[in-house]
Amino acid sequence: MRERSAKKKLVQSLRRRTTSGTAEPGSGFGLGLGHGCGPGSGPSRGPSRRAGSGWGRSGVSCLLALGLMAAFAISLLGSGVSPARADDTLRCGSRLVSVDALTAQVAATCGEPTYRDRWYYNPALADSGYAPDIEVWTYNFGSSRLLQVLKFRNDRLVDVQTDGYGFSDTDGHCGPSAIVVGMSKYRLLAQCGEPASKRAEQVLQGFAVPRDARQYGYNPVRPVYLEHWVYNFGSSSLLRDVTLQNGRVSDVDSGTRGFDTP
Repeated sequence: MRERSAKKKLVQSLRRRTTSGTAEPGSGFGLGLGHGCGPGSGPSRGPSRRAGSGWGRSGVSCLLALGLMAAFAISLLGSGVSPARADDTLRCGSRLVSVDALTAQVAATCGEPTYRDRWYYNPALADSGYAPDIEVWTYNFGSSRLLQVLKFRNDRLVDVQTDGYGFSDTDGHCGPSAIVVGMSKYRLLAQCGEPASKRAEQVLQGFAVPRDARQYGYNPVRPVYLEHWVYNFGSSSLLRDVTLQNGRVSDVDSGTRGFDTP
C-alpha cells in the first residue's frame, strides 16, 4: 500500500510539472527542464503546432522526456533500488560525528572502521594543489544497517555516504560475472578477495563545462584515483581487467586466458 501511494504521488507530481513547468516543493524531482513544459511552451513553427492544441514541438518533447523520467523513477520505486545517499553526520550508538571531525575523533566515537582505504598519493601533482591526503573508511554494522562510507581529506571528515545494506558474511562465490560496474571496492574485496595483480595512479581529469566558460579559457580538472586490478579465475576462464575510479568499479573487461596456480 505504501509503495502504491508513493507511485501515485510521483505521477501526480510529474503531471503538475507538465502544466506549471516547475517541480512541486519537496517532491525531490527538479528535473531541470526549466519553465518550458506546458501549453504554449516553445516557439511555434507553422504547421508543426496543431490548431487549438497549445503544444509546440518543445512542449511535446517535454512531455516525452517527463514520461521517460516518470517510468524510470517508478521502476526504481518498484524495485526497491535507492541511490547512494550523501549526508554530513553519522550516528554511532548515542553519539554523532559530523563533517570536519578529525580521524581520531571519529575512531574514538565509532571505533576502528571495517575497511580503511588510503588513496595513493602522487607527489607530481602536489604543486598543482590537486593532491590532498585522502583516506576512505567503511563501516559495516551488519545486514540491518546501511554501509557507511566516510571520506577524509587532510585528516578531516569531508563526506559521509551509504553503500547499500551491510552483511555479516558473503556467500564466498566469486566468478567473472560477479564483478559489475558500480561495485564499491569494499564489496569487491569482500566478495572476491585480493586480485592477482593491481596498480594505482592519481591523474588529473577534465570535466564538462558550459561552452561560454570554455571560450574564456576555463578548463577545470579534478584529481581521480585510478586503480587497475586483474582477477584470475583459472585456465578455464578469461582474466578480468577491472578499473576502479575513486574506490568504485568503473569498467570491467575480459583479458587473455587465465592460468592455474599450484
